[in-house]
Amino acid sequence: MGAFDIELLLQGLYPGSGQAPHPAGTPAPATAARPATRRPVPHHPAVWRVGERPVAPARVIPCGIPALEQQLPSGGWQPGCITEVIGRGTGMGEVSLLLPALAQLNRQGETVAWIAPPFIPYPPALQQAGIDMARTFRVEARDEADAVWAAEQSLRSGTCGAVLVWLAGADHAALRRLQLAAEAGNACCFVLRDRATASATSPAAVRVEVDSDGRRRQVRLIKCRGAHGSRVSLAA
Repeated sequence: MGAFDIELLLQGLYPGSGQAPHPAGTPAPATAARPATRRPVPHHPAVWRVGERPVAPARVIPCGIPALEQQLPSGGWQPGCITEVIGRGTGMGEVSLLLPALAQLNRQGETVAWIAPPFIPYPPALQQAGIDMARTFRVEARDEADAVWAAEQSLRSGTCGAVLVWLAGADHAALRRLQLAAEAGNACCFVLRDRATASATSPAAVRVEVDSDGRRRQVRLIKCRGAHGSRVSLAA
């Protein structure tokens, strides 16, 4: 191997140096210090930075409630991510927030899965809201781990436009699994939780809290990309 070949080999092992490493104990020749450079932070469309306008999603399911649509930057629910609906107990009208969007998905030929609901859904009321029962199915779960697994499989299947799953103490790792599954299936994932068990942080893109005094529902937007906390008062 000639000297030229050795130089090429050393340049391949130590790119940018152009020189071989010096033996131990031999001082290296003085070189001018390179100024420190700041690498730009990589920008990913799924990452939102404070102060930036969020990237408009390619697809949005209108929520069908004008007062709430005005508060959501996209005007509706976004497939491919988690939306957490937090209530002060069950029966606060949390499901009715989702019914217009679910009915639209059914009209588009999409199937909706209900995973581990605390009560058996009442078909006449759902049909009155525009829900197609032929495109709706319910899954019972023995425990929360089974509920998370069933929701994950439904989201990844590519056959569901939306999945509703009732969870109590799901941790961040379980919610992250659902987020990745929603992205894979490009489906809406609605996680319904009780305020008493909902954690302070969540990977959900949107978090809304629902309360009711029997006459009016108070909907508070507590997390949403590109929006500040706001309240909406709706008829019960």
